[in-house]
Amino acid sequence: MANPSAPTTAQIVSSLGANSQEQAWTRNVVAGALAQNPYTRLSGGMMGGMPIMTHGEFKNLRGQTVNITVEAPLGGPGRQGSGQARSGYGENIKRYVFSVSLGNHWNGISQNNITAAQTIMGLGSFDLNVRDKLKPWFSQAHAWMTQAELRANAATNAARLRLWGGGRISTNDLGGADTADQNLFRKISEKLTENQAMPFAVAKKNNQEIQKFLQLAPSKALQDLHATGAWQTLLSQSGVRGSDNYLFTGEMPEWAGSCIVPWQVQTTTADGPQGSFSSPVAYLGEAIAAGTAAFTVKGGGNATAAALTDRLYFLFFPGAAFTMFEQTKIAQETSATKYLLARDITTGKFAFMSYTTTNGNTITGVSKLAAAAAGTNVTTLGAVTYNSTSNAVSTAWNGKLLDCDSQALTIGSPIWPCNDKGQCFVDIEAMGQHAFTQGWGAIEGIAMGRRTINNDDDHQRFKEIGFEEQWGISGVRDANGLYSGILQATVAWNPDGAPTDIPSL
Repeated sequence: MANPSAPTTAQIVSSLGANSQEQAWTRNVVAGALAQNPYTRLSGGMMGGMPIMTHGEFKNLRGQTVNITVEAPLGGPGRQGSGQARSGYGENIKRYVFSVSLGNHWNGISQNNITAAQTIMGLGSFDLNVRDKLKPWFSQAHAWMTQAELRANAATNAARLRLWGGGRISTNDLGGADTADQNLFRKISEKLTENQAMPFAVAKKNNQEIQKFLQLAPSKALQDLHATGAWQTLLSQSGVRGSDNYLFTGEMPEWAGSCIVPWQVQTTTADGPQGSFSSPVAYLGEAIAAGTAAFTVKGGGNATAAALTDRLYFLFFPGAAFTMFEQTKIAQETSATKYLLARDITTGKFAFMSYTTTNGNTITGVSKLAAAAAGTNVTTLGAVTYNSTSNAVSTAWNGKLLDCDSQALTIGSPIWPCNDKGQCFVDIEAMGQHAFTQGWGAIEGIAMGRRTINNDDDHQRFKEIGFEEQWGISGVRDANGLYSGILQATVAWNPDGAPTDIPSL
């Protein structure tokens, strides 16, 4: 019997379980999160041919682990004619079993008794506000989990599942010119084909089935591409004339075997992580004083936010652990030297720093680049020597660096991960059919999740409403036990004011 399709938004809102207000409230949160998740448009049913398959039956299962079996096509020669024996020559089907783990995650909002007194279940302002706040929060939680799963899967076999701009072979090799270009998009499609990923059949033209992969590209990855004459010519000639042309709408054409989907990664005023795994950024919450003392990099953008020790401002930065829905997708890494680039909002110059450890909330700094070496200050950090022309990398940075010995790094300054040359980078995610599988479980018989409430705190002086969800996502393995439907491509990105001529190594 065929697997059931994914529940539609309407089904989520109206059909699962009882018709109580609380169930409707729960489904409204789930459906709202789906609507705001950038990966929702990449999701479909088990046979829908989308990158993310949704198992609709998980909600009826008990337990936290679901095993899924995949099978390879037949590959034997068969037997021909009537002269060859057939008994015993039937093929053994090649199978592989992988697991999807479903975990529980909760978030909620507290309010004082004044607002709580005005609340009627599903109708009061506080209750509605909680519901509307939880929708985008769980949306971003799903997106983070999906990206973390892709990165974890790609790390299992970089030779198969990673590419870099400019034909480089590591993130550390990237230079200023190794940005995304037309050739990279072609290589991504070719690599996915080589890995036996399944493309999407997007259209038929002249009786020919047009098949494509999907590439999700953060806007920073496309900045230099959009500025090239060759790409502008392609856009102008490949679309309709007038205001609906690709040049004016910002849409991307299908190119080199892929549908390229631009993603405008947003930052918000929330006291939490900014950007995404593909395009991380943080904002300095406490100034880093000039001088040679040990330093800690705090996020949040202001002193009040920096004082919150439970906020994971550096969640997307190299070395940070990622754990949600009771699953550690990315383990903390504390041995390799990692680098940060910060643009001081007062002087416009760049601070170049190193670290080995982050707990997600703060980064424990190791060294800062400065004019004189003492304490945590060094005159050469990675491949960069302060205001020097001793090598090509240092020459590119000459005159653009903050002297951390005599100049403080101002609160609110943006911070990005970079390599040992000070080159920032972002990631493009590529997917074929059935790259991931996701599903919702049940909590005490309630499908997908449930509303929680605590109104007995200090004689109801405080009221707290939350939502807990049972959900999980895993990369799909093929019959050889390999991740074949995904690829991560890392490309250079040049912040405003940073050199664009850092050489590749």
